[in-house]
Parts: sequence; structure tokens; C-alpha cells
Amino acid sequence: NLEESSVPGACPNEETITRTFDATDACGLTAMCVQTVEVVDTEPPVVTCPADVTIECNENPFLGEPIVSDHCSADPIVTLTVTEIPGDCDPAGSGGVAGISSPPKKILQREFTVSDAALLSAVATTEGETCGNEVTCTQIVTVIDTIPPVVTACPGNTTIACGESFEFDIPTTDGSCDGTLDIECTFSDTATPDAFSVTELTGGGFRVTVTDTTTVSVSCTSTDECANVSDACAFGVSTTCPRCGDGVVNQPSEQCDTSGVTTSTCDRDCTFPECGDGFLNRAAGEECDFVGPGCVDCHPAVIVPAVSEWGLLVLVLVFMTALTVVFGRGSHRSDLSQPSQSRD
Repeated sequence: NLEESSVPGACPNEETITRTFDATDACGLTAMCVQTVEVVDTEPPVVTCPADVTIECNENPFLGEPIVSDHCSADPIVTLTVTEIPGDCDPAGSGGVAGISSPPKKILQREFTVSDAALLSAVATTEGETCGNEVTCTQIVTVIDTIPPVVTACPGNTTIACGESFEFDIPTTDGSCDGTLDIECTFSDTATPDAFSVTELTGGGFRVTVTDTTTVSVSCTSTDECANVSDACAFGVSTTCPRCGDGVVNQPSEQCDTSGVTTSTCDRDCTFPECGDGFLNRAAGEECDFVGPGCVDCHPAVIVPAVSEWGLLVLVLVFMTALTVVFGRGSHRSDLSQPSQSRD
């Protein structure tokens, strides 16, 4: 006879089978033996990982699942652990992981751990404890970034008042690619190079101040961590400031406007002629223009030397003496010229 009994093991499909054999011969003599059969599971599952893949940072594709099988367990336990490793676009480089080449942006290590089955609750000491047969495989997902940022709102051409400022920002997006964007703007003014100033604002953006008639050309780009550059955002900031000779009397700085030409009614700085204003305006009758000796009311001064009272008396006496001599001599000459008269 054969009698069998079974005691379940710690894991599913594991058991201890006891086989008892007894035999009786024709004479009634008997014999017995016992066979013990241990059914164990020491073979790990078999796993095949999804293929390695390269994706753009703004993509979210299905990355695949592993194919698993086990001789003893119908439903092996699969656990996924994802490790992110910075790539070349990050200052940390590849993170020093052996065997992993640095990708343009980052690497995702998807490690699948496959266990054959969990311990039976009657014998498990901790929740989730397995039978100890497990295997791992790793899928490498290389994340690249070749897509440039996009400027979402570019300011258009703008006109401001003379001396005023224009503040602007360049909002950009890098899609689903996380990272820092660097905004760089260039400013140029070929017409009047010194007619504007630029201030970078603390919270981001710029302030352009224009102080003369000109158009400031602005061109801004956005660069991501992988050196992808956006299309340029280009616009102009223009203003018109009063100018002498522009045909408009811009008060209060201008009193007239004659294209910068001096006339009898307007100096070339667009103010009325005024003696001592620094402009020699001959059309207005000025012969000089400065304050000081030699120019009175913008005409040369007549210089009369000053003399003392005694000097003036001497001059008068000399003058009178000269007259006396002249007239005296004249009378004498007159007498001599008359014809002699006969005497009776």
C-alpha cells in the first residue's frame, strides 16, 4: 500500500510530501518505508526588458513593459524603479555612473525587478516578503533636447514721447523641457548712436529710454540649456524730439524756427536775436556779440581818451594861440597887398 500526505511550504507551489509504503507477504509478514519529497522553487523568473529608446524632452511616449515568466508562479511580481541621471546639458554631467554615456539632456534608468511570488501570509514575517527568487533588467531612456524655445509674446513697434522710457519683457516657453532660459537682447541705433540708454530690470525685462529723434532697433532671443536658440523677436522703439529748423516752434525752448539760419528775427538756435547771447547775427544788425570793452549793444564802441582839467586848459590855450597867430598873420598880409595911395 501507498499512503501520501502533503504539508504546504512557505511559497506557493512548494510542499513537503510524505509517501508511506507498506507491504505484506503471503505469510503475513509486513514491512514499511517512508519517502519524503520536498517540492521547492529555487529558479528565478525570466524577464525581457523593453528596448532602449531615445526621446525628445517634450515627448511622453509609451516606453514599454517587460515580458516575464516563471515556471512556478503564474503572476510574478514586477517592481519598477526610475533613476534620473543629468546629462551634458546639466553642469553635473553624467553623474559619474559607470557605463552610461552622457546624453544631451538626461538619462532615465528604468530598472525592473521581477520576483516569482510572495511568501504565504502564514509564514511571512514582513509584508511583501517574497520567496527570494528574483531577477532584474534595465531599460535606458535617453532624453534629448533639440527643440528651440518659442517667444510667446513679442512687443511690436512702439512710439514714445521724447525723453520717455519703454519697459518690456520677452516671455518664452521651452515646451515640456524643464530648464533655465537665457534671454539676450541687442540694441542698436545707427541714426543717432548716443540717443538712448538701456537698463536691465531686477524682476526681468528691460527699460529703453530715448532722448533724441531716432528709432532704437531691438532684437531678442531665448537660449535653453542645450544651446537651442529661439527665433529673434525684433521691434523698434521710436521717438521724435523738437529740433531747431524742423518747421515747428516747440515752446518753451524755441521762440522761432528758421531751419537754423540766422535772420533779422531769429538766431540759428531758434531764439530771438539778443545782444550777448553768443550768436553774431549780422542780419539783425549786430557787428559783435560779447559783453565787455569794445562792444556796446553789439556795436563797436567809440573810444575817447580821458584828460585832466589842466590838460584840457593847456589844449584850449594852445588852440586859442594858434588862432591868434593865424588871424594876425592874415591881417598883416592884407595890408601889404593893398596899393599905395598918392599924397597930396
